[in-house]
Amino acid sequence: MAHFNDINDTKGINRRKSAINERKNLLFKEIVVLLVFAVLISVSILFLFPVASESLFLINGGENSNLSVFFSGGNNLTYFERSDIKTLISGGNGSFSNIEKITAGKNYLEIFPSSNILAAAGNYLIIKLNAQNNESSDFPAGSVNIKWKIEGQSDYDPLNQENMRIFIDGFTHNYMAAVGENKNWKTGGKIASVMVGVPDVEGVTIKVSEISLNKRMIFPLDSFINKFFKENFSVREINRYLTPAYIGLLVILAMVYLLKLVSRRVMTGKIMFSVSAIILFVFSIYFFKNEILTVKSYYDSYKKNISQQDLKNTYLGFYDFEKFIGWAAGKIPENENIIVLVRGEQVYIESELAYNLYPRDIKFINISQSSQEKTADEISGINSEAASEGRNYKYLVVLSGEDIKAGETLKLQYSYRPDAGLIFAIK
Repeated sequence: MAHFNDINDTKGINRRKSAINERKNLLFKEIVVLLVFAVLISVSILFLFPVASESLFLINGGENSNLSVFFSGGNNLTYFERSDIKTLISGGNGSFSNIEKITAGKNYLEIFPSSNILAAAGNYLIIKLNAQNNESSDFPAGSVNIKWKIEGQSDYDPLNQENMRIFIDGFTHNYMAAVGENKNWKTGGKIASVMVGVPDVEGVTIKVSEISLNKRMIFPLDSFINKFFKENFSVREINRYLTPAYIGLLVILAMVYLLKLVSRRVMTGKIMFSVSAIILFVFSIYFFKNEILTVKSYYDSYKKNISQQDLKNTYLGFYDFEKFIGWAAGKIPENENIIVLVRGEQVYIESELAYNLYPRDIKFINISQSSQEKTADEISGINSEAASEGRNYKYLVVLSGEDIKAGETLKLQYSYRPDAGLIFAIK
């Protein structure tokens, strides 16, 4: 009997040892999978975000943190050669690297790099600026326009441009424009110059403190993916957090599958849900922040209307502007030229129309302080001048129905909305 009990005790000890060894092996495998997952996350961050970059050129405003020293006071151009830039540096007016010269206009800087800078998919522009609405102007959101010229081009191609939305909120932001992902940023071409234009709107102050062109040192996987979709599909803009988020979810699925191979007792569904929720929460913070800043921008622009409860006049356009452009492109033949009425110097509206309605030639008329009679005279003047060159402008695009009315020389052809997005034929 004692011998039998000894045998049972030995079997029990062996089973416990076997169970302990099995748990140790399982724990070891799970640790290995988690380590592999941590490595994948670390590598993904390196390949999906600009954590390691090289500055190709830099303009910094220095102590004053304002590059307005370059902008001329009127419509005349100001030129800064290399000697002028050295004088600015020695005088403590900022820092510069790889800059040959700068041409400054009323609301733009044209930067000529000094070294051979080749375009690559991993190129991105950082612009540090502060935009503030000082007089409650009807300008809640703006855009910085970026153009570039490849060596050998005599002028800027209308297709070689990128727009970057900015907040008119009084805060300083570092804006990133992934110009390398633009399908017209030709990889391997030498960048001859880059032009950065900011909105010129009365009552809105925009201070640019830094402009830099950078190159990602580690293979920019997300940029190549985004560039592929932009080159092969009708995609103009891709949120730079979207591709990393999708790739992150794929990595999570791979991790869950590996854990399931290790042991069926691993709660794969719970792990997947938890990690996915964390990723969604992290990226949601970015969008929540943008929404808050957007609300502040609109409040700064229309606080007079809001305080008077005059909400119907707090927005003078329509939100689906890109859809409107596509609609207009289908209505106006490609061989016909266009005149567009705008209020102020709307960089975003002008650049989007010029890009998406190419090859149509577009003239813009600022009607912010003009009567309808004066606007009609300007339209006639543009066509009279064009007639001497054998051209004409047959169509007029009006964003708001209040800007101009149909008459003897204008006939309404198409209407995107009853009171907005009107296309007139110019007789």
